[in-house]
Amino acid sequence: MLNWANGIVFLVSPYPDSDIIMKRHWRGTIYFSSVVFAPMPKYESAIKLSVGVGEIPMIDQTSVSGMKQIAQ
Repeated sequence: MLNWANGIVFLVSPYPDSDIIMKRHWRGTIYFSSVVFAPMPKYESAIKLSVGVGEIPMIDQTSVSGMKQIAQ
């Protein structure tokens, strides 16, 4: 599933858990191993792939402050 907020479509990959990562997460810092993004001015519920291949669902994360910050 892809995320969308403020005109950006993106996919985040979490950083593997470790003791240090978890301690910092509990304090409010979240680490990602990668963030892949592209401009997409208009939200759509899914991105259609080639004919017969299917589609990738997308969720509007504009109301989620953390996801909105990632998009920024």
